[in-house]
Amino acid sequence: MTIDEVLGVLDTKGVTIARRRDRLWVRPLPAVTAEIVEIVQAHKAELLLELCEVPIRWRVEALVPQVPRSGPIRSLAARDGAWRAESGRCGSCGDLFESRIVGGPFGESQRCGPCREATEIALAIGRLGATAQDSPVAQ
Repeated sequence: MTIDEVLGVLDTKGVTIARRRDRLWVRPLPAVTAEIVEIVQAHKAELLLELCEVPIRWRVEALVPQVPRSGPIRSLAARDGAWRAESGRCGSCGDLFESRIVGGPFGESQRCGPCREATEIALAIGRLGATAQDSPVAQ
């Protein structure tokens, strides 16, 4: 089933789906049947990616192939190249921070907001257990 077919089935059943960070929300609850749950679970990776806005989506597409199916996760980067935190750039994509962001492990964030959100989604997709060939970003 393609992602368009999945969304068509959900629409036909009167179900709406939304993404909040790395989670899917299906509403209204009375319309969520076992069949709907099965469809959503089977296509979670594709749905997460489909529901991403463009600034998040390209980052997710770059990050997912870097996520190992199991074991430790090394640092993920949305773009090739390394940026030092003190340079005022995101350590993942290299974009300049618009303002100082507080709250990272060392007092300042080392990733911009879109990269933080994309990393959460990429980890969720990457750890779903599909093979790299089955990943929606490998197509």
